[in-house]
Amino acid sequence: MKYLTGVIGLIICLSVVVESVVFTDCGSIKGKFTKVSVSNCDETKPKCVLKRGTNATVNIDFQLNNEIEKEIKVICHGKVSGLDVPFKLPNPDACVNSGLSCPLKKGIVYQYTASFPILKIYPKLDVEVRFELRNSEGKDIICVVIPSKIQ
Repeated sequence: MKYLTGVIGLIICLSVVVESVVFTDCGSIKGKFTKVSVSNCDETKPKCVLKRGTNATVNIDFQLNNEIEKEIKVICHGKVSGLDVPFKLPNPDACVNSGLSCPLKKGIVYQYTASFPILKIYPKLDVEVRFELRNSEGKDIICVVIPSKIQ
């Protein structure tokens, strides 16, 4: 009986893990993200729902691995059927109105915040949203994959 209870508990735990949103690294070179959140994202589901006609806000906590970074650009795109489709961000400069004050230094946890529109013209589909903060050399400080569904 104890064995059966343990097996059932394990199955329940595994089903919760499978159903949770997992934010993954997609090539961070100069830093590492420590926390990611998306507005109105139910993290108990496998994907964040991005509702058309609204704005989504992304918060990313991260640290630099070593160097000082003076200039940081934001790149955001969705991977749809193997193709990268850019999301137009209102502010591609991460050092302006995003919670960051550049230059950034090693050893400090920074929080980047951005809001962007989910346009009504976007089709309803599953998409891997990739947020990248890049330095002046074009290298990713951090790169985060956000599994999403546009509705």
